[in-house]
Amino acid sequence: MRIGRLQLAGYHPNVVKIAMIVSNHYDPDPRVHKEAKTLVNAGYDVTVYAFDRQHMKAPGQETVDGVKIARIRTQRVAYGATLGTLVALRTFKKKVKQRLIRNPPSVVHCHDQDTCSVGLWWQRKSASYLNGNRGKFVFDAHDLYWTYLTQQRQHSRTSQMASGVLRAYDRFFASKADLLITTSEAMGRHPGFAETYREWGCKPVVVWNAPFKPRTIPPLPERFTIGYVGTVRYFEMFEWLIKAIERLDPTERPDVLLAGHGVVQSKVAEYIAAAAERLQFKFTATGAFRLDELSALISKTSMQYCVYPDTSENIRGSMSVKLLDSVAHGRRVIGNMDCLMGDWINSNHWGWTVKSGDIGAIRSALSEGFYLTTESRHVSLTAPPYWSDQEESLLAAYQHRVLPKPSSA
Repeated sequence: MRIGRLQLAGYHPNVVKIAMIVSNHYDPDPRVHKEAKTLVNAGYDVTVYAFDRQHMKAPGQETVDGVKIARIRTQRVAYGATLGTLVALRTFKKKVKQRLIRNPPSVVHCHDQDTCSVGLWWQRKSASYLNGNRGKFVFDAHDLYWTYLTQQRQHSRTSQMASGVLRAYDRFFASKADLLITTSEAMGRHPGFAETYREWGCKPVVVWNAPFKPRTIPPLPERFTIGYVGTVRYFEMFEWLIKAIERLDPTERPDVLLAGHGVVQSKVAEYIAAAAERLQFKFTATGAFRLDELSALISKTSMQYCVYPDTSENIRGSMSVKLLDSVAHGRRVIGNMDCLMGDWINSNHWGWTVKSGDIGAIRSALSEGFYLTTESRHVSLTAPPYWSDQEESLLAAYQHRVLPKPSSA
């Protein structure tokens, strides 16, 4: 049964504690924060335990939108240092377990596979700390985690074997979780993440990483600007973009805005900056940004660039967050064809789809986008899913699958 917004707003359980665990330093993580804030607004007590591997400047303890945040430091580790990250992650999870014993929650909500061992441990050990009650374990699968090891076309036998082990662990955690949440499902001929888990016999709840509905749709900027607002993971996609821009007539070349952090952010920023000087376009790189800065960043763009290397199930079955954010703000997108996001783009007429690495097709989409966005400062697009609908799915899943019905007060 669908739960109405007013009904949800009036629901207040008696101080039910939820511990969320995330393997980043939470600055904040947009999806995690949306979920945590939704649960706080419904009356739950939520603490996010975050992995501060780089000793960031953010405070160790703070409260944002009612969400308590505990950033736990380990030995300092650089992004991309695989062995060091594994060692530090193990230390982080050990420290989280100690915190859970001191402050026992009813639910441990694990974001992505690399934190699930804590949720499973709590499910098995919590009765000793909860007066005989068993704590619940939620597995929130943002990605198909094991695919990161085999996303390059030339991957080793070792990476294939390691990916297989991670896939087996993912299936095991999914089967043991009291609630399995994931972020996509088929809407055309291409499967999302939910279909993978259903093939394994699991019953995932799909909560799209949808944007908040903006108060207004900002006009397009005077200068044609292609944007990328999100995590910067793949260098080659930006090589394709620059090579496509190089093929454009100089009068059609867009400015470029790059916002976000990630393992290749510095390398990408240096590469685009050099191209901007050579090809005479303006380039802006902002680095990491807060959720409340998102709308202002997108308003500086005309289009969003979402063409990823399509070498893994993770890309083919995912829905780019920046794609939905862009469409919500009236910006068309360039994305991958022959995958889930391509189905959404084509069926809703949100922009252009191209094959991964097809520089000529990217160039054509940019050229068409240039004339469309310079002819009109306002774009009317079919609305994407909004978070207001997704939070109802999240709360319904919590109430029906994880926590007992609240006692009447």
